[in-house]
Amino acid sequence: PGSLFPLFIDKQNHPAALVKAGSALATQIANARKDTAEPASEAQAIAGNYAKGKFRMHGLLISLENPKGSTRSGKDKDGKAWSITMAADYGYINGTVGSDEDHVDVFVGPDPETEMVCVVDQIDPATGKFDEIKVMFGYKTKDEAKAGYLANYSAGWGGLGEITPLTMQQFKWWLNNADT
Repeated sequence: PGSLFPLFIDKQNHPAALVKAGSALATQIANARKDTAEPASEAQAIAGNYAKGKFRMHGLLISLENPKGSTRSGKDKDGKAWSITMAADYGYINGTVGSDEDHVDVFVGPDPETEMVCVVDQIDPATGKFDEIKVMFGYKTKDEAKAGYLANYSAGWGGLGEITPLTMQQFKWWLNNADT
């Protein structure tokens, strides 16, 4: 209490995370942000064919698609364009395959060194059925993870399903042994 630590600043001059300056993880995340390029076209974004910064977190290799403060955009199933400024770093865990047959997606919040992990069952708002998993790293409580998840979507987003809090050890077991 009472001690202050310098904050890392991301590309848009936002405080990156409340991680002690000089921590190896904070440095890796800051470097990954710098190494992540914006896709030059919608086709490139869809294909994932652009430079992504990488960092190791709790032994897992993370590819960063959208740094905190960047704009993530696309089209919904009806072709309606959407866009959101990312409140957290967003990417995926390399070497994984989720239920959507793509890598397991991950948000990295303000406390990336915490051993708490929350797994969000994202649902399709139109059908109410399970859509895919979103992993919340860097949040100390289930409530923080919920707020962190919702901060990365437009107001009124109806895709939040169940949230399961896990320790990092439980999460790694689940990642390797369960239906992701």
